[in-house]
Amino acid sequence: MSKIFYVTTLALMFQLPLLAQNKAIEIDSVMNFAYHNGAFNGTIMVVAQGEIIYHKAFGFADLKSKELLKTSSAFYLGSLSKQFTTMAIMLLKEQDKISYSDRLVRYFPEFPEYAHEITIKQLMNHTSGLTDYYEAGAFRPGFINDDVLKFLIQQPSLDFAPGEKYSYSNSAYVVLSMIVEQVAGMPFRTFIEKNIFNPLGMNSTTVIDQSSPKIKHQARGFNVIGEADDYNAFTTGGGGMFSTTEDLYLWDEALRSNKLVCQDALEEAFTPTILNDGHVSNYGYGWMIEYSDQAKAVYHTGSLAGFRAYIYKNLTDQNTIIMLTNNGEANAIKAIGKSLQDILSGSGNGGLRLPVSLKLLKLSENNPIDDVIDTYFNLKKKSRNEFDLSEKQLNTFGHMLLMKQHEQEALSIFRLNLQEHTKIINPNE
Repeated sequence: MSKIFYVTTLALMFQLPLLAQNKAIEIDSVMNFAYHNGAFNGTIMVVAQGEIIYHKAFGFADLKSKELLKTSSAFYLGSLSKQFTTMAIMLLKEQDKISYSDRLVRYFPEFPEYAHEITIKQLMNHTSGLTDYYEAGAFRPGFINDDVLKFLIQQPSLDFAPGEKYSYSNSAYVVLSMIVEQVAGMPFRTFIEKNIFNPLGMNSTTVIDQSSPKIKHQARGFNVIGEADDYNAFTTGGGGMFSTTEDLYLWDEALRSNKLVCQDALEEAFTPTILNDGHVSNYGYGWMIEYSDQAKAVYHTGSLAGFRAYIYKNLTDQNTIIMLTNNGEANAIKAIGKSLQDILSGSGNGGLRLPVSLKLLKLSENNPIDDVIDTYFNLKKKSRNEFDLSEKQLNTFGHMLLMKQHEQEALSIFRLNLQEHTKIINPNE
């Protein structure tokens, strides 16, 4: 990390009110702990009551070349893109060009009869019943929207009747982006740029399709053991976007101030879905919804190739956390996110229990496996509150070693796991 940026970060911290300064210092402690234990490689921004109180980059934009990340680095967003797709639909609705109750077959009459009752609203809230093409194993490098459409039309049936239950479907969001193109009469990327990115000044955010421009300051994706794992498709709607923490702050600011659509439209997007049988699904239009301690929050994660992304908006307190990463599962963003939420709300001390698998993996790069195991026992004695030392974590570490083709070391960890977590049954009890 550059010394210049570190000084800038400190200057930002100490221009803040005292309470915000204290929170920024706590956040920095958590993030440094995560980074130095191999659990975060990316950029992070924290917003408290609309003001940026923390913004920093940790680690590498390219693990191979050792190019350092900047706060302006652009990452693949994965499913964070879905909130922009639903915003495109919301904009068209406010222009009276579309209705949430419109049927899918109005735009794609080639769908079999079993899909004729699917509405745009059900596509947005994942209750359409359309099979997820990723889960079905249909994805391949270079996939485009037409490939997804062909796959869907060839399916013998829906997974369930529309509105019957919630089931996450990337397919539904690809179809939504294609509906936007039909209604707007222009490519999805062009519509998003003209109606969202350009008005908000999101100049570093790009929709990836076959004609998209080169991405500036692009972070490269790697998996948990450091192998190249970059984004390699051209589908839009469910994913297909690169952005920065700086641009996502502009997006967050627009959602706070109703710059794009009216408050009623946003409130509907942030409202749980009622299923056919009256049960509730806590997914709105491109956002997951969470209630806790009289507060309401919306959030989403993104995960594909070596990229992991996270945005959390507390609608009650107007706090936001944005994290963008490029080192696969070597990023404990959910655990970090929970810790930072506690700091912002004052409901906890921000304590962070990191996956011990990541700590041990980092140690194994330069140390023999016996030393790594000794470290595990030391952590067990002295750092139980800092690390998740569960059976699952040791098993995960063993599989990471197998990915690196370190079979003997992996066997040592699997034996350790059996030793540590196999319950001995007393026949006399």
